[in-house]
Amino acid sequence: MLIPGGFVGGGMSFGFNSSGQIFVSVTANATLGAGFYAGVGGQVGGGYTDGPLPTGLSTERSVHTEANIGAGLSRGVSGDVGHGSASGFKAHGGVGYGFNASTGIATTTTLASPPIFDIISNIFNKLFSDC
Repeated sequence: MLIPGGFVGGGMSFGFNSSGQIFVSVTANATLGAGFYAGVGGQVGGGYTDGPLPTGLSTERSVHTEANIGAGLSRGVSGDVGHGSASGFKAHGGVGYGFNASTGIATTTTLASPPIFDIISNIFNKLFSDC
C-alpha cells in the first residue's frame, strides 16, 4: 500500500562551471508523492545552464523530482528543471529508512563569482591597452 504524503528536503553545494565561475548554492524543496522516508547523506551530480550564472546572489525556482529507498544504507535520485537550467539527475547515498517518490517545487539561492575568464581578459586588456 502506498501512503500519500508531503516531503521536505534541502542541501548545499559548492562547484565551478565552464564559464570559470565559483559558486555555492543552498536548496530547499517541498514535494508531494507517496511513501515515507527519513535520511541524510551526500550526492554527486552535474548540471546545465544556458549561460553564466548571475554574478552575486540570485534565486531560482524549479520543478524538483526525487525518489529514495533504504533500510540503513540508503540510495536515491533527484533532479531539478528550471527556466534555462537543469541539474540533470543526481545520485545520492547515505543512511535512511523507508521509501518515497515525489515531485514539487525547489528554491535555490546561489552566490556566484564573476566569470574568471572575464576577469583575466579585463586584466590583460588594461595591461596592454596602451601598447
